[in-house]
Amino acid sequence: MSGAVYKTYDAMRAMAESAYTGTHGDGTPKRKRDPNEPLVFCGKIRPTLANHTNTSITQLYEHIDILLKDGWLYEAEPLVEGAKRERNAKGHLMPVVYYVLTHAEWLAIGKGERKCPPYRYKPDGEREEKGSQPVDFQMAELVKHAAGRAALFAARAAGKLPGKTWAEIMENLRKHPENLPIKKRADEKHAKDALARISGHGR
Repeated sequence: MSGAVYKTYDAMRAMAESAYTGTHGDGTPKRKRDPNEPLVFCGKIRPTLANHTNTSITQLYEHIDILLKDGWLYEAEPLVEGAKRERNAKGHLMPVVYYVLTHAEWLAIGKGERKCPPYRYKPDGEREEKGSQPVDFQMAELVKHAAGRAALFAARAAGKLPGKTWAEIMENLRKHPENLPIKKRADEKHAKDALARISGHGR
């Protein structure tokens, strides 16, 4: 699930778990939850959940629809599809009650078919899978360094960057990013020497 949807799920689960954590108003401890007892969310979407998550009502209902579809929530009331929700003494609709699944419960119900997405980052902070940057970003990185500029000049001299103008070169690279030259590891002196040789060759 996305970060925004998870924020809604986390808030709903925390509110459901609050029935079993901490103490009552008189200081007596709340009873512990039985392992087989479902977590029940019966709070108000407006204003409680909206205020807890700083999220609009429209977005909250979108998030809840996703959580219901993906099996993280189950609608407990009304129990019959299409049944009318009850109203309180003031005529206001009573809140819908949801069962909230923990991660372990969600996996168990999936019977091995549900899997969590892989982590994006390793323990050392590096990305697990590094996607390629857009060509424009790669080009901007190349021209920032002498070694990168040398690689560009060399590719241009070798005819690997077709196009008469910068715009034409960039348009071609966007279509064929594999032609983008790779900045080789080189110190500043070697890069400047390479630039000098290429510049002199082109005159």
